[in-house]
Amino acid sequence: MWALSGDAAKRAITAWHLGWPPAREVSDTVLADEALMILLDDPYAAVRHIAQARLRELQAELSASGESSYRGLARDESPVGIQE
Repeated sequence: MWALSGDAAKRAITAWHLGWPPAREVSDTVLADEALMILLDDPYAAVRHIAQARLRELQAELSASGESSYRGLARDESPVGIQE
């Protein structure tokens, strides 16, 4: 799975797609959410930033639909910087 291996560009692109609604409709969202959570600890700030943004979008969608929050989406809300 490119989200957990490969170069930073592949991990960043994969992180974005893990939160993309058409991809989530046809995939295991629990596995995708867990991969996004792991990417929050990626060594590259850009990958962390994308993962955090996608998780926040997913959390907002759950809140707007009235569903209870997925346990994994309520992680650390501290901002991620892009400087390295």
